[in-house]
Amino acid sequence: MGLLANVSSLGRASLDAIKKRAEKPYLLIVRDAEIAQKFIVLPEGLDLQFEKLINICWPGLVTLIFPARPDVASWMTSGRGTIALRVPDHAGLQALLRYFPALFSTSANTAGEPVPQKIEDVEPEVLGGVSAIILDDGIKSELPSTILDCTGTVIRVVRQGSVDVARLARESGLKIENL
Repeated sequence: MGLLANVSSLGRASLDAIKKRAEKPYLLIVRDAEIAQKFIVLPEGLDLQFEKLINICWPGLVTLIFPARPDVASWMTSGRGTIALRVPDHAGLQALLRYFPALFSTSANTAGEPVPQKIEDVEPEVLGGVSAIILDDGIKSELPSTILDCTGTVIRVVRQGSVDVARLARESGLKIENL
């Protein structure tokens, strides 16, 4: 289960308050790779390789971290000039993303608590902090997204999640290393 917020300083502050944290960045979900490119800089000389990886990973449960474009607001990034993006393979989220260029996305729990798998498991203070709850039984995986750091010439695994990294390496032809 997850939380979404408008990509704005107020949206970020709302998520920080619900999650009781302020130091970690949130990933952005976007409708497609074309929208994603408005937020990122592809590593120079490797842009075609990374475009191939993007086409393999998206839409799907893979979050990619890239250098953020210089004009991207600091509250959208990690604080180190990077930004995490994912294109969801979910009809409801895709429909919502027709109205927003991007949305912050995070798990529906306070920092340090387990990620809930059903509405009954969501903490009351989290439920009290949201504007709407959307129930969906179309979830394809209980595992979180796989996260890959694409900020350099070598792709590094930040988190092995629901998508097999070895398969991504085979299909893309790119070397992917564990951290």
